Amino acid sequence: MHCRDRSNPAFHPQDPTYWYFFNLEDPNLRGYDAIRRLFLAEMIRVFASQARR
Repeated sequence: MHCRDRSNPAFHPQDPTYWYFFNLEDPNLRGYDAIRRLFLAEMIRVFASQARR
């Protein structure tokens, strides 16, 4: 959550892991994209296992 804090030892200016909106409760566009990708991957996994039956 604090990856954009320049005083953080893990800070990297090109870090793509910052997924939070300014209120830190909601995802930003990158966060929504990550959630969508995980959800779609899980749907594919579930539907593929059901199709094999």
